[in-house]
Amino acid sequence: MNRLFLSLVLLLLVVVLVLLLARTRDTSPATRSPLPVPSSPAPRSSLPVPPSHDPALDRLHQPDVTPEAELLLVHGLLERYRMFVKDHAAAPAGSNAELVRRLQGRNRANLAFIPATHPALNESGELIDRWGTPYVFHALSSTRTEIRSAGPDRRLWTDDDLLHTPPSTHPLPIERPR
Repeated sequence: MNRLFLSLVLLLLVVVLVLLLARTRDTSPATRSPLPVPSSPAPRSSLPVPPSHDPALDRLHQPDVTPEAELLLVHGLLERYRMFVKDHAAAPAGSNAELVRRLQGRNRANLAFIPATHPALNESGELIDRWGTPYVFHALSSTRTEIRSAGPDRRLWTDDDLLHTPPSTHPLPIERPR
């Protein structure tokens, strides 16, 4: 019985080897059939889609949101950009319009955080405060950006300006004993 079983297994192995050899002989580049091409791309709904905008920005310019809270919303937007794009070389810096372009998806991750038609953007593509004046962004470091609103008088560097300076995340330097 064992001999019969071994003979059948050996015969099966020989058949498999013959089939494999015959198959490799016919797969030269000239005779190989091309890979099947899908008739249509995958349905759009099955592909992951990045967000088209940051929903927190829908709160900008709302009557129940204070101007100070709006600065925090914009700060949160910049923080989420840094968190998702993870490109310190292209951290949000530069002019307001340059920063907005990065936030609209012109970044290494191609992620959009604000759509081109958002009501908080002016015709020049700048992010504006509730009084229609573009915010001023000042990079303090690769991870911290100061945000300034001109305030109700719509003039920068006056007493009614609103300023958000994020706290430093670095510990205070340790003094060495003398």
